[in-house]
Amino acid sequence: MRRPEHPHSLGAAVSRTTPLRMLALPLVVLLLAAGYQHRLAPVAGRAARVATETMPAAVDAVPRGGGVPTELPSETAARSPGSGTGTSPGLRGARGPALVPAIDPPPTTTRTPIPPPTHTPTPQPTDAPTPAPLLPTPDGTARAARVPILMYHHIEVPPAGASELRRSLSVTPSDFETQLLFLEKEGYQAISLRDLALYLTQGAPLPERPVLLTFDDGYRDNYTYAFPLLKRFGFSATFFLVTAPIDAANPDFVSWDEVKEMSRAGMSFEPHSLDHPDMRGRSMEFLVYQILASKGAIEERTGETCRFFAYPSGRYDQSVIDVLQSADFWGAVLTEQGATHTAGRMFELQRVRVQPGDSLDAFAVKLAMNW
Repeated sequence: MRRPEHPHSLGAAVSRTTPLRMLALPLVVLLLAAGYQHRLAPVAGRAARVATETMPAAVDAVPRGGGVPTELPSETAARSPGSGTGTSPGLRGARGPALVPAIDPPPTTTRTPIPPPTHTPTPQPTDAPTPAPLLPTPDGTARAARVPILMYHHIEVPPAGASELRRSLSVTPSDFETQLLFLEKEGYQAISLRDLALYLTQGAPLPERPVLLTFDDGYRDNYTYAFPLLKRFGFSATFFLVTAPIDAANPDFVSWDEVKEMSRAGMSFEPHSLDHPDMRGRSMEFLVYQILASKGAIEERTGETCRFFAYPSGRYDQSVIDVLQSADFWGAVLTEQGATHTAGRMFELQRVRVQPGDSLDAFAVKLAMNW
């Protein structure tokens, strides 16, 4: 398969890596991840401050009506801290020879060893959960599923003076409420990305009318407006977080305490990178840092393993997919339009963009389209 020329070409295909490369890549990713483990926190803190100063209010810049998305630069490369050196003190011996008095050796005696008492431990009950498999094992059956993955950003009435970009990414709370009411009346049931992956790979059952709701970036209005409405209608959703501004306590984004509250209520959280860079053509070290830093920050707060990724502004290349696969991700979502998914394109899951001003009829048409 050929590589996609840009992230918004429909039916983008990704070339397969060679067997040698795929064998070597997981080891490289693990080594890089281990090297970062002890220093992600301070470096992420610096990246958070930089991202807060440079990141625009809306980071997934896609003009209304489609087209190639644009975004303000937010691509400060992660710098690898230098490694220090040190020496360990050696052992010092005594000065001069030790004087040992000459004595006769003690008489040799033979003792019968006494066997130690035997102890059979009593099995203790454990509440430890059974670990989930790293990856779903395909059963060999080719499947396709038409499941609309709805894509939102802001749920708000744009403030006075908001940019065209922000207005293009904002669905009002009243429109969002109307859409949820429609989904409820039409019998749609919200599923998770894991549910979709398990159906495509293993045939796990899906409801008759499945739908996925996703939110990109982690804006504060996702908590203040979207979350209460989702709870009211009994829908779950997946939130893809850019974690640097959350670490920096940027008031335009959710807080970690709010993430914990939403997670306890059944919402899912997955990484959208550390500070929303264009990830195409970057070094493996940079990709590992962006992916694992955001992944680790979310897992620490939710206690759940992250399995899916949202490409910042939908921009990716084969190297990004290779790192995600080596880090045991199950898939990733795009910004390009579509609703039919297969197991062979788990890292190119298309979504349905919900735009401001969509009438209820337009919303219903998007849900029903076979694309």
